[in-house]
Amino acid sequence: MTGPDATNIPGGKTVPYSDLQEGTVLGDGIVRCAGRAKKAAKKDLKLATWNVQTMLRPGKMMEIAEEMTKFDLDIVALQEIRWQSQGRIEKQNFTMYYSGPETRTGLFGTGFIINKKLKKHILAFDPVSDGICKLRIKCRLRNITIISVHAPTEEKSNDDKEEFYDILKKTVEKSPKYDMKLILGDFNAKVGQETFMADVAGKFSLHEETSDNGRMLGQFAAS
Repeated sequence: MTGPDATNIPGGKTVPYSDLQEGTVLGDGIVRCAGRAKKAAKKDLKLATWNVQTMLRPGKMMEIAEEMTKFDLDIVALQEIRWQSQGRIEKQNFTMYYSGPETRTGLFGTGFIINKKLKKHILAFDPVSDGICKLRIKCRLRNITIISVHAPTEEKSNDDKEEFYDILKKTVEKSPKYDMKLILGDFNAKVGQETFMADVAGKFSLHEETSDNGRMLGQFAAS
């Protein structure tokens, strides 16, 4: 989700042939990261989201970390990690948080990979489910809650989709009231240019027609 005074999420893919997409939380006095930069310079928080399709392949975590460094990203929200359970991995240049199913399925899983510069600003990580997890960042004027999501695909049942959005809504509602809240991820949705979607999508959708998942996403965004 974006806010006109806080974020700028371009639609183009950062890495060709991948699902890595980048955005920025602007350091314009409304949001500024906690650490004091040299000469009181403003610090933009660079975010991205990436459906990595799997992290079961050897070397995949380091590949993602290299892309984060290449594009000077601070936080990347990840989907389809496919790891079991929940946890944290500490490396020299990054920290990885993940939330997956309790049993080994080789499916689903969300998480975050975080640049070492932000390690001391992490307040909490909440592994909500295998499709939703939450990260809280300490910032100077107000803290930020970032939620990584992976929504059910179109062919899934309405019960599965409604359960996902019910959990997501509760996750947002349980977040601290005065935090800036950002939701990043893969909603498996097409948001069209119809009039009824204008309030949540404006004129900048990549699609002409809204899918069923897109309608559910629009209803959630408008709620």
